[in-house]
Amino acid sequence: MAPNEVSVNHPDAVKALLLTTLPKGDWYKIVCFPDYRFSTPFSMLDPKDKNECSKYLSTGYLQHNVSKSEPAMDTNISKFIGWMDKFAAEKRPMDLDKFFTYVSFDITGDIVFSKPFGFIDQGKDLNNSIAMNTGLEMYIAFVGHLQWLHFIFANPFVTWLGVLPMGHLFDTTMTALKERQKNPDARPDLAGHWFKGLEKAKKDKSRLFDQRCLESFATANVGAGSDTVSAGLQSFVYHLLRLPGGWRRAQDEIREARRQGRCGGEVVSFNDAAGLPYLQACIKEGMRVHAPISAGLPRVAAGGGVTIGGTHFPQGVTLTVNPSVIHSSKEIWGPDAREFDPDRWLRPGAAEKEKCFIPVSLAEISHLRGTFVRIDGELIFDAVGRWLCFVPRPARGSPSAV
Repeated sequence: MAPNEVSVNHPDAVKALLLTTLPKGDWYKIVCFPDYRFSTPFSMLDPKDKNECSKYLSTGYLQHNVSKSEPAMDTNISKFIGWMDKFAAEKRPMDLDKFFTYVSFDITGDIVFSKPFGFIDQGKDLNNSIAMNTGLEMYIAFVGHLQWLHFIFANPFVTWLGVLPMGHLFDTTMTALKERQKNPDARPDLAGHWFKGLEKAKKDKSRLFDQRCLESFATANVGAGSDTVSAGLQSFVYHLLRLPGGWRRAQDEIREARRQGRCGGEVVSFNDAAGLPYLQACIKEGMRVHAPISAGLPRVAAGGGVTIGGTHFPQGVTLTVNPSVIHSSKEIWGPDAREFDPDRWLRPGAAEKEKCFIPVSLAEISHLRGTFVRIDGELIFDAVGRWLCFVPRPARGSPSAV
């Protein structure tokens, strides 16, 4: 697919590349926000450096820590439901893609800083922050493969000017982070764990984890975590609406759970949502057919090379695993690999297939997205599936509440 780079589509690729300690490809250097001075575990190519830095950040992502933010998530989801009720009462179409993004960003703000950004309150993009994040994604997609451009554009002077998307996202995050630092009595959140990690790193005299690393890591969380959830939500609604009987089946499962005394309240708890097998299958299938990460995840063959499916790749070759490619492989998922079929997750053999389910990079950022994407996403999925029916807007094909 490029000089010295091979895209690998094989059932063994995930284990051989993403679940090992191979160095990452140069593309990851792009994940320095707002410029090359701000390294994070994402941008560090050496797995030893990445692990050294991550140990000061990882405790916040334990499920029991993230779940402490569930009441705050519920508040944001209730506001989202309020907007759906408003559009339904007024019989107006609703741009769910935008509102999914608003609520995802605000929940991320609550999880990270104990304070939402305010998008779902206003029902709009504030200060063009989300639009700028979209521009950042385009920048990463293209300039990530042209690193010389990144060194030209992403430098301290351009950061000072604040003209590039990563500068805007960084400024938005820094405002929230500074406000959080002034509030030591805030409820437990990710930022609190990071501050503790920073103090420990200072005592350990870490050469990698410092204030800049923390700031850049927080910026990556805001951008990456929010978009991952929003993309999954949009895929869930879009595909389930087009599956005959699928939406009704998901609603019936929730109603049956309520009849049994579960799934009570306006917003269902994460534990109750986890006990809805068809809903869980729909969530996974939505993220399989439309992986939130569209870029390849490159690794570099180390000493001795790498052998995958009988093919040997010598040392120095960049091997890329693309989630969308793996998720559409007929060898892994069968002849209907490109079809939306939640029941594939309820059949025998699903556990084996899950080893090739990589909506987010398993080894690299599961600690970032994996936990709160599951909690955040499932709570919103359940709220959407439970409270409303949808019809597609004919003119644009986008789901609209009625």
